[in-house]
Amino acid sequence: MTKTVPALLLFFGIAGSANACATLGQQLAHDEPVVKAKLSALTPGQRLTSIRLCDNSSILGGWQFIRHAKVQGAYQHVLLFWDGRAIRAIAWVESRGKKVPVPPCPYGPRCADFPEAATIVSGDVYTFNAIRPKGELVILRYPPNSW
Repeated sequence: MTKTVPALLLFFGIAGSANACATLGQQLAHDEPVVKAKLSALTPGQRLTSIRLCDNSSILGGWQFIRHAKVQGAYQHVLLFWDGRAIRAIAWVESRGKKVPVPPCPYGPRCADFPEAATIVSGDVYTFNAIRPKGELVILRYPPNSW
């Protein structure tokens, strides 16, 4: 009996953490605060270690924080990174902030051959044309040079 209790606790602990990722909504509710906290603590030039998500995947490993974007307003968080190949942005807007437009692919007709302009932490495509207040953390593939 004494060996059964720790085994059950281990089982329920594993099942509970897997349950945090049962749906996309649950995954975002679990992972976004973790990622936002890690990003908020960065200083320019700092390189990210991979951030492990609740589905056991990891993101942003090796990305180097450049700076906050020039377009960032009150309650907006727009951070620029070097991912080893290109500049990327990660953005979110707090509930009292104004939405931030999602920059479109700048390559015209060739854009059909390129990845989507924005994704969320899970890797799913972000389909809105602006990052909404109190919405998801969005990874932007094509931040404009003016940022």
